Amino acid sequence: MNIKEKDLIIDFALKKITKEDFLSTYSVNPAIEKQHVLQLLEKAYQEKNADDVDILLVLGFLFDVFSKDYIDILCKLIVEDWHYKHEDIALVLQKLKSPESIDALYKTALAKFEY
Repeated sequence: MNIKEKDLIIDFALKKITKEDFLSTYSVNPAIEKQHVLQLLEKAYQEKNADDVDILLVLGFLFDVFSKDYIDILCKLIVEDWHYKHEDIALVLQKLKSPESIDALYKTALAKFEY
């Protein structure tokens, strides 16, 4: 993600711009192209980019994109120690109620992250 896209997401999240303004400027409509956030989360995971994980979770919440398709990447992310979004990821996994996430949630519950 580039800085312009991140700033746009932040402005929308903080209600500095409308949804229409966001969608007219952002490259895709995340509500329609729900795989967009998933693909970017996978890239952020590969690059260990904590800032992108943070902003992409915000984007996912704003457009309610999280579905069973996200379980695998969220399970991978939640056990990593290079970001600070474990509680947000746990919230999404809780909402999705997937048995596939139990091990990752258990490991995370026992983990001692630096923060």
